[in-house]
Amino acid sequence: VLYETPPQIRIQGINSIAGYTALAGFDETAIGWFGETTRYCTKGLTKEEKALYEKITGALVTHYVYFAQAPKKSGGQEAIRASVAYGGLKKAYRLMEEYDPASCDFSKKENQPATPWSIAKCACVKSLSYFETDGWNSDGSLSREVNRKPFEDFDFFDGTNQYNKYENQLCTPNSDVMTWTPLREDSGVGFFQRSLHVTPQIGLTSRLLTVPSENKCSYLENETVPDPQYDYDFELDFVLEETRKTANDNKRFVEVEAFDSKLSSLVAQAVLWGVANKLSEFEHWKLALTFSITMHDATVLAWREKVYWNLIRPTTVAERLGGTERKSTWAGGDVLGEREIKVVEWEPVIRTMPHAEYPSGSACMCKAWAEALTAFSGSDEVNKPSPALDIVVKKGQSKIAPHVRPTEDVRLTF
Repeated sequence: VLYETPPQIRIQGINSIAGYTALAGFDETAIGWFGETTRYCTKGLTKEEKALYEKITGALVTHYVYFAQAPKKSGGQEAIRASVAYGGLKKAYRLMEEYDPASCDFSKKENQPATPWSIAKCACVKSLSYFETDGWNSDGSLSREVNRKPFEDFDFFDGTNQYNKYENQLCTPNSDVMTWTPLREDSGVGFFQRSLHVTPQIGLTSRLLTVPSENKCSYLENETVPDPQYDYDFELDFVLEETRKTANDNKRFVEVEAFDSKLSSLVAQAVLWGVANKLSEFEHWKLALTFSITMHDATVLAWREKVYWNLIRPTTVAERLGGTERKSTWAGGDVLGEREIKVVEWEPVIRTMPHAEYPSGSACMCKAWAEALTAFSGSDEVNKPSPALDIVVKKGQSKIAPHVRPTEDVRLTF
């Protein structure tokens, strides 16, 4: 079981802030996220040795964060194995003399020596503590005293206005209401459920990482999106046609699957861009920080508007407006090519995420990331390897339709 997209992005933010903070002490002038100006004692180390300690510290950061946030998932263990792969973990046991990692106090000496273990752990403790009060209700304590439900929506009073939990209204085929409705999903083994709107509260309750808290309200007053004024008959025909094309095209299908996750597709581009521009380990973490806080705030702002507009998803539109009509379109991953089906039975190529339609979270994140990378690099011209991304999806190796799609090997370059 994976986290939904917003919590995934939140965890990435925790990791990047911790990593940047941990690595800042290796740089001559960098200031940590929380204002740290500590400089680690690395005298006597070669350039290669210093780079090794930085890589190991960064790997340990990821291990600590993901173990704390997702102890039953594999990310933390993969991170520690990656740090072993760098080589020299035993060699990196200490930078200089031993340091008590429990104290987390680097202020007593100008150049306080510390192990990569303590540097990483202390940075993670700071970052995790910072996010404990970020308004996402990640531990469920804002909504329940016991039997807590992480990331659950909650009622709150901000001193002026009362906020009530998001109302998940079920739109039946006979309803005139064209608002978002909980989406019906099944496990394939007889279990059916309707997924409620994921983290609807964050648009109002979350802090923005790129805007000071005292400026949040004035900032949000000027950041709104226009009414899309959807023509749902037109939109339904459009999505049926686009998925029809995907049913007949291996490359389109693989692209949808490969690039659906913005974390994986955009992170890959960021890493490859960093490699192409020969960033140092610390500069990579600085780029990761830029990426993560940008994605975090883009998500928060998009979620604020999603809940405000509260618009229906294409799957529900098909159920509402499909009637008895039949069209040739996508008929599921196990059906090769297009097929004439009842419109009310249509489903998208990939899972419809449980949140309102407008504005598009993907579009917001991609646009925000493009602007952030432009600001980070100082140019809108992207220097990247050619091709930056080059992968081959073997015949039948799709995750959506294993053993069925694609019907031949597909190479993706981007």
